[in-house]
Amino acid sequence: MVDPRVLHDAQLDVFEIASISEDELAQVDEQEPLVLEGFRLDDRAAQELIGVPLEVSGCVVENCDLSCFEFFGVRNSLFSGCKLRSTRFATVVRDVVFDCSQLTECRFRMATLERVVFERSQLLSCDFYGSELRIVSFPGSKVEGVGFDRCTLTDVDLTKAIDLQIGDPRTLMGASMCETQMPLIAARLAQLSGINVGEC
Repeated sequence: MVDPRVLHDAQLDVFEIASISEDELAQVDEQEPLVLEGFRLDDRAAQELIGVPLEVSGCVVENCDLSCFEFFGVRNSLFSGCKLRSTRFATVVRDVVFDCSQLTECRFRMATLERVVFERSQLLSCDFYGSELRIVSFPGSKVEGVGFDRCTLTDVDLTKAIDLQIGDPRTLMGASMCETQMPLIAARLAQLSGINVGEC
């Protein structure tokens, strides 16, 4: 099992780069995810998998465009320098680090996220509706227009997030924030309540 929190560049070479033959791709059932375990996925390999639902465990995913991919489970993995637009994460995301990645309009609806770190990443208009988040943090990340509607938040740490712009701050019960982030939340709450706040 790979612990993504302790992976270092020198260790990445131990992973074999994923390569899927055309015959293997032809046999993939679009209703069942293709399981990748213990692989290193680069952009060339990722482009071979466009349209294939994936389940990823113990993988290192580097500098990939994973836009419109569908993940049925991600465990013990590192996503570094990835672009994810309209990417769907279903079921479980556990022991995962997203480092220096851009997540735009990604769907984590009704998923369980446990021990997940979004580090130095951008989360723009991502949807966590109805998800359960446990031990999730956002150090150095820009969080903008993200929705946590009907989520269960336990040990969700937003204190080190930069530029925090939550869709509806009323959904943050159970999250930790720092004092300097409160003006951002107060302004958004006033806007949602129809209060006009002017310069004083």
